[in-house]
Amino acid sequence: MKKITFFLLGCISVLYAQAQENKNCLISIENDCVTVDEFKYVYEKNNQKDKLYSDSSINEYLDLYTNFKLKVKEAENLGKDTTASFKKELSQYRNQLAQNYLIDRDVTDELIEEAYNRSKTERKVSHILVGLAPDASSEDSLKAFKKAIQYKSDIVLKDEDFNESAQRYSEDPSARENKGELGYISTFQTIYPFETGVYNTPVGKISDPVRSKYGFHLIKVEDERPALGKRRVAHILLKVPKFASEEMHKEAKTNIYAIYDQLKAGEKFETLAKEKSDDKVSAFQGGDLGWFSTGKMVENFENQAFTLKNIGDISEPFETEFGWHIIKLLDSQPIGTFDQMRSEIKAKVEKDSRSERAREHFITKLKKEYKFTENASAFDNLNRKIDEKFTMGMWQPDPNEKYDDVIFSINKRTYRTNQFVDYVVKNQKRLKIGEKPALVLKKMYQDFIDQELIAMEDANLETKYPEFKRLMEEYHDGILLFELTNDKVWEKALTDTAGLENYYEKHKDKYLWNERVKADIYTFKDAKVAKKIHADLTKGKSIDNELHALNEANQFYNISTDIYEKGNNDVIDSVDWKEGVSRIIEMPNNDVKFVVVKEVMPPSRRTLAEAKGFVVSDYQGKLEKEWVNSLRKKYPVKTNQDVLQSLIKP
Repeated sequence: MKKITFFLLGCISVLYAQAQENKNCLISIENDCVTVDEFKYVYEKNNQKDKLYSDSSINEYLDLYTNFKLKVKEAENLGKDTTASFKKELSQYRNQLAQNYLIDRDVTDELIEEAYNRSKTERKVSHILVGLAPDASSEDSLKAFKKAIQYKSDIVLKDEDFNESAQRYSEDPSARENKGELGYISTFQTIYPFETGVYNTPVGKISDPVRSKYGFHLIKVEDERPALGKRRVAHILLKVPKFASEEMHKEAKTNIYAIYDQLKAGEKFETLAKEKSDDKVSAFQGGDLGWFSTGKMVENFENQAFTLKNIGDISEPFETEFGWHIIKLLDSQPIGTFDQMRSEIKAKVEKDSRSERAREHFITKLKKEYKFTENASAFDNLNRKIDEKFTMGMWQPDPNEKYDDVIFSINKRTYRTNQFVDYVVKNQKRLKIGEKPALVLKKMYQDFIDQELIAMEDANLETKYPEFKRLMEEYHDGILLFELTNDKVWEKALTDTAGLENYYEKHKDKYLWNERVKADIYTFKDAKVAKKIHADLTKGKSIDNELHALNEANQFYNISTDIYEKGNNDVIDSVDWKEGVSRIIEMPNNDVKFVVVKEVMPPSRRTLAEAKGFVVSDYQGKLEKEWVNSLRKKYPVKTNQDVLQSLIKP
């Protein structure tokens, strides 16, 4: 009796599950179900919000999506998803997509916003460095910290000049020359801890010691100004050797002013840069130095570049530590809005040291979520067994040791010491001078833990994040669709010469030229010259000698000959289509144009060569329609009308 009861209950459970599945199934293709949720996701993603769920919109998109799923099913049945190339491409996409989920996105967004807000201003700073190794002991760190505090105290209490103090105290080698002055800087131009110190210190004040991988910094913020954006300039440089004599300085100055006089007389900047500039790299480009922002050039050069206001402006000669310059402003770009710059800043954040903050938050969150525990004694036991060969990157475990202690666990999965030992053997390197083996091993241990935590999170992405799973399914189907459609439609239309010719013959009256005109477009910079040649052509005179004279004088003109349809060219569209010389047209850029119409050509049929792009596109449409019809016959499609009607909103 009990067996019968259990059997009946089992049957009822199966029937209930089938009823629920049918209730959620919008269409079935052979035995595969497309659920309402799946359809709604792609439908809402690919349609305008104000047109959602109308009768026509739903049915039209359902037809398109059914065709899409038919093609994917055919690709799977043909084994397209089992090829090595498919698996490789899908894996590469997953790795790329996963990067957006394997980091603390809330912290990353905070860092992006912080970086943008900082980038709106530039701060003029100087600093004093008390050098300290990244892995320094707590005793050495405290000693360096106290030294930095003493320097600050002396400067403030004794009213010492900060830059003179930097030249005297700073362990930054460049301080001997620049007295600690770094000029105006903005975000991403220094290491993140230093940048944070700069923007957290009030203007006119000296920071408390700021720790970076180089040591402790005292930062003085001398000024703040709105960000100047970017400039693109070209320059002409006459170099002056570092230890040049007074005569060499005078000669360079005389020569640069001679070049400046040539520029004022009308010589082209780009030509003189190529001929005269000692910066041979930029000279090849007409002196073009590309885009730069503040903090990228020496201060005097930067000041001159950002003083120029109008595109094409040229500076007077000025001197820097490299020699004498003349610069020309090629372009300028103010700082953009947050939305305009978000992608650019995000890419920089991900490459910058500040991304370590987001990673640290992420690892901490994973440890809590996956109930991470560790056995500190197991690591300590291993640490005691590391010998001097580790410093040379040649340590090997004792073959008589088992190394089978549990060292940590993630999500109840245990990791033993031998797994970490294998990691050490594969990743160890010769230590740098001053590196401490115990600290290096500890860092490797933390990296190993991070690696395993991220691997576990990576394996669970499809389960934890429905949108990740859907994106992967979309890309999976998209690759299959592309490969099979390429075989069945796109490539076939291009290579099936006989089929293409046959299609053209049956539809050739569809591919017609509209009325066209064969014409010359004349363009001149000088209106007087244009009017003279226009008058001579109107009178039927030869203009060969006039054009030859323009060539000899290197005076610009252009004659463009082509066959045009209506809508192909604004100038052609603006003149009468009759043989002869058109009216003169003055362009917004001060060019002067006119047209000589040689022939008005009546509508005619295009050859296959002339219409090939259109014919191929139409032939592809025919092939796809035939293919979809064959797939609908091969794989029966059923639509659940009740479910479909429930989606349509009156």
